[in-house]
Parts: sequence; C-alpha cells; structure tokens
Amino acid sequence: FAGTARGSAGGLEIPQPSLKGGSTAGELGLSYRPTAAAAAAIDLALHGSTGIQKSVSGSLRVKYKF
Repeated sequence: FAGTARGSAGGLEIPQPSLKGGSTAGELGLSYRPTAAAAAAIDLALHGSTGIQKSVSGSLRVKYKF
C-alpha cells in the first residue's frame, strides 16, 4: 500500500494526495476534590495536537454527586 491515489477530471490530472507526515497529540489534566468525602469536584483539561493539523482546546467540568 503506497498511500497515494490517482484521478482526473475533465481530462486534467488531479494532484495526488499523500498520507505522509506525522502527528502528535497530548492531554494534560487536573482533578480537584476538597476532601475525599466531598460531593463536589472540579476537572480541568488541556488538549493539543501538532503535525499537519494543529489544535489546542481545553475543558472545565464541575461535578456534584447527589
């Protein structure tokens, strides 16, 4: 499997896409609960990726268990 494709449209050749390249993704998180018996907790997370597609995102969750 070479990872390339061929095509044409209207008699013109379409440039070949390639699957070459690399990417890296990572996540860093923190969970905070005031005490072990506490019903509330806060979760923070940071997500990122690099390579052909680059992105950074984050999240904040507040949980309360009844």
